[in-house]
Amino acid sequence: MGPWKWCRRRHVTSHLGSGPPGRVIGSYIDDHGIGLVVMGTHGRTGTERYLLGSVTEAVLRKVTVPVCCVPMSEL
Repeated sequence: MGPWKWCRRRHVTSHLGSGPPGRVIGSYIDDHGIGLVVMGTHGRTGTERYLLGSVTEAVLRKVTVPVCCVPMSEL
């Protein structure tokens, strides 16, 4: 079974929140019993990453559930 067929059989939601992204996403995961998070990542490095930060890294540091990081170039 290809990966997209697996995704079609799962319930996917989206949520709009405000605040530091890592904290908002982490709180949502905790509050709603999320079992898996799939996030896109830009793969920034160096100065760009320092200035813009990494939402994916912030989420990885806050959550205890599996996180699947997908390069945005793959989407």
